[in-house]
Amino acid sequence: MQGMDIQELRRQALKRIIGDMSYKAFAELHNVDASYISQILGKHRSFGEKAASNMEARIGLREGTLLSPDSEDLVAPVIADDQSHGDYAFIPVLSIKAAAGNGHENVEEVSEGTLAFKREWMVRQGLREENLRLIRACGDSMYPSIIEGDMLLVDTSRIEPHSGNVYAIRRPDYSLSVKRLVQGFTGGWTIVSDNPDKSKHRDEPIGDISTSTIPIVGRVVWRGGMM
Repeated sequence: MQGMDIQELRRQALKRIIGDMSYKAFAELHNVDASYISQILGKHRSFGEKAASNMEARIGLREGTLLSPDSEDLVAPVIADDQSHGDYAFIPVLSIKAAAGNGHENVEEVSEGTLAFKREWMVRQGLREENLRLIRACGDSMYPSIIEGDMLLVDTSRIEPHSGNVYAIRRPDYSLSVKRLVQGFTGGWTIVSDNPDKSKHRDEPIGDISTSTIPIVGRVVWRGGMM
């Protein structure tokens, strides 16, 4: 552990685990205090053995991940040893980008690892582990709701559109978009971009069609990204 003291190694390991998520999103996901995380990473609080062990237990990491990280820990993905850990579900992160724009073509869909979500939180949200996938957003058509690089949790069981919700939609060319679906007073549907600049991000009326014909992959139920 040369070059960095043990507390700095722990901070670097925690930063890697948080990844692109905001401190607030990470804290809400694992039921911890976002200001506490910020103070630890900002070196305003000690990250001693007790604090590291408590953090491991709280966010479902294998023992020693934060307590005694080494140089390999700082470059390898951290995944709990027991993928069926009772308190956590490990949701696959797919190598898929969903365009917050016109559509993003994905040549291959493979798993890049997993991200742990507390089962207690999933139950409160009415989510089932087997229906969930994580993908990345690209583009700015859904700004400010979704930002380039955000991680998106998609529930693939929720393919019936409900007005105002955000969905991953399969385009005719098989590219993937993330858009809000809005139903008008006459029953017609519109694919809506949240970005207010409509000269670049036009909404797409799709008319009064059967909801079963809208190619919905799943509903976006959570997002995590940089502040």
